[in-house]
Amino acid sequence: MRAIVVTHYKLVRALLADVIRELTPGAIVNTFERAKDAILHSREMNLDIAILSVQMEDIDGLDYIPEFVERHLAVRTVVIFDRHDDRTLRLLTRLPIQGFLDAAELDVLQLRKCIQNLLLGKRYVADTVGKYLASITDPSWARLTSREALIFSLLASGDDDDILVRSLNISCGTLRKHRENIMRKLSIHHKGNFVNFALRHSFIRFTSIGILHPGFQRELGLTRVPEHNECTHTAIQL
Repeated sequence: MRAIVVTHYKLVRALLADVIRELTPGAIVNTFERAKDAILHSREMNLDIAILSVQMEDIDGLDYIPEFVERHLAVRTVVIFDRHDDRTLRLLTRLPIQGFLDAAELDVLQLRKCIQNLLLGKRYVADTVGKYLASITDPSWARLTSREALIFSLLASGDDDDILVRSLNISCGTLRKHRENIMRKLSIHHKGNFVNFALRHSFIRFTSIGILHPGFQRELGLTRVPEHNECTHTAIQL
């Protein structure tokens, strides 16, 4: 049994490693505080279980988890939700993931039950995550096209229009039309409300390294995981 645990919560890393070793004696468990280090490590070993936290400082979960799952379809993957917004939950629960934990409700019993379910080939969804998912109605942000969603994330970061048109390679008129459509679909009547809406639904995140655009970093060329022969401390360009 080989497993990785990726979260910036030191106590959670230790607890999960202990639970996995308890339930599968002889298991090799590697824990990581940085998502980039975990991604590099996962390329070098055959994993059985991966437990991945959403709220990482170096790469947001909406950017690294979908790619990880796509690369490792045979790996039993668990996501730790450490933020509760409808966009993050909806996007990640559509992936072939076997377990969903709530960082705010973690305890040894829940961790043990989750790992036991995985070992039996069963799915595990924490009660609080299940209840939150059941309460989500059709969100207004789901009406945005993929292009509009990306542009909204950039608009919310507060960059000037001339910077945005250059980075998106569009005209000022096209950007203005996108802004009008986005405001109409989201029922936002003032540009000043962009940031509040974007933060509430994780279209942007303020971190210690700057502004992240969850789910759009790779498309924008702002996140790159180094290859094996490169330094693992490659910075995210913002």
